[in-house]
Amino acid sequence: MLATEHAEGGKTYLTGFNSSYGPDAFDQRSLAMGLGFTLLGMMGAVPLLRQRKAATKATADQAADAVATIENTKNGDA
Repeated sequence: MLATEHAEGGKTYLTGFNSSYGPDAFDQRSLAMGLGFTLLGMMGAVPLLRQRKAATKATADQAADAVATIENTKNGDA
């Protein structure tokens, strides 16, 4: 408990702070370290995104080839 007392004009004022008291939650934190880890994480995700784009492009190419094969088969039957 943190308390203080003040006497003035024959009156005594007493104030108390009844809670947990400790250092600031952001004490000993570094903005530079936080930004560094964020950028490191973003750079680590780049290869994953490139592989995803390549897989999507390959799937799109396969789908286009399948459509072309179906159309050629229809044209050959006619």
